[in-house]
Amino acid sequence: MTVADLRRTLAKLSEVPEPALKAACKAVETIAAQEGGSVVLGRKQRRVKLKAITRIKDHGDEIKATVWGTPTGPWVWKNTGRDGGYNIPKRKPTKRSPRTMHADGYPHPVNVNGQRIQFKGGRTSGSHAWDKVVKRAERVVPEIIGKAVHEVVTRG
Repeated sequence: MTVADLRRTLAKLSEVPEPALKAACKAVETIAAQEGGSVVLGRKQRRVKLKAITRIKDHGDEIKATVWGTPTGPWVWKNTGRDGGYNIPKRKPTKRSPRTMHADGYPHPVNVNGQRIQFKGGRTSGSHAWDKVVKRAERVVPEIIGKAVHEVVTRG
């Protein structure tokens, strides 16, 4: 290998990080979509798909990629679980909303004059979904970047 070949290879290696990082981030987003699945939210039982978003920033000599799950709250629930019930605080009466509330499992309407209502939400344990994403990404990302570097070095 001559000095010119080595310079060409090094120049190509300096271009590797950005495309390899983009490919690695896409792989992590795919893993997150597979591990996350979907969750049901709200009274209307709206189904939301859990996915990941990537932000890549170039800081001169280094490139940083940040990957996070969205929507964040359901990812936390899926990863660590939920505590369950919580207190519904009383609210000030208005013309539109008097001081009564309707809730499942309580006689209707529920009067909240000076008292708090305990919502009996279900306690769930998390499935460690984001932890699984991280473990799979720790295996996949070095392979993707290693393949990109290997292609540049072998093709020269």
